[in-house]
Amino acid sequence: MWSSRSHSARVAVFDRVPRSQAGPRPSLHGLRGVVAAVLAVGGLAGAQASTTVFNFDPGTNWRTTTDRLVGQQWALGNFDRSEGIAVQTGYGNAGTTSLPVESMMWNCGEGAALCRNAEGVITGGDGPLEAFFGYGFHIEDGAHVLAAVLSVIADDFFHLRVNGISVMAATLDGHTDGDGQPVPLNIDIASYLHAGDNVLSLRAMDGALKGTAATCSRGVEVSSVLGPFCQYDRAYEYLSVAGAAITVPAPSTLWLLAGSLGLLGWRSGRKPARGVATAA
Repeated sequence: MWSSRSHSARVAVFDRVPRSQAGPRPSLHGLRGVVAAVLAVGGLAGAQASTTVFNFDPGTNWRTTTDRLVGQQWALGNFDRSEGIAVQTGYGNAGTTSLPVESMMWNCGEGAALCRNAEGVITGGDGPLEAFFGYGFHIEDGAHVLAAVLSVIADDFFHLRVNGISVMAATLDGHTDGDGQPVPLNIDIASYLHAGDNVLSLRAMDGALKGTAATCSRGVEVSSVLGPFCQYDRAYEYLSVAGAAITVPAPSTLWLLAGSLGLLGWRSGRKPARGVATAA
């Protein structure tokens, strides 16, 4: 709520990522621009604004599990931080992906033992073939979601649900550039968020869709929202996530920003996702 009693603007940022981190941040770049504009407008208007930024990059707010029963509960929106373990992040596979190491995470077990090579280096090459990821956060009553975007890609499959609703599923095959490098999908999740507890859940797998083949030539066949999936080791496993959500306390913030920003126009310039993907 705007007030003439203060010329300051207050921003609460959860699990902030330093601006100096290397690597592309397509979704955070646009969202941080909106944050800066909120503060600028608030200062010019002599207003006190309370803006909250929820950072979805890999970090302590994410949990992971290989237990399908727990993963299914997260997918339904029933998230308990006491379940699962901390995600392993801060590793990269320079030979197969140019993604920033800070955006990559996986379930590597306690002490990252499952993802270490023979030399003890964490590479993500020997982790489980399937992992579930959950992130829970709370939006205060009366707050409005100004923007919320996730930039996601996985080696080789991911399925995103928000508050129990299926939002997007895609495979790495078909989402690479001319050099074979992964191209993350930028997913607008603002309309799926609400006041109260919110849950992001992701299922990620290594392998490939079975397609028209009668059986999986490699690995084990499992079900997925995109159809039968052959789950097997394709050398590396990772889930790459970047993004954030911004909430503001009152609708008045929106019209103050709309004229000067072309509110959320940065999202409309994104190219549509290519290849195999589905939104529900």
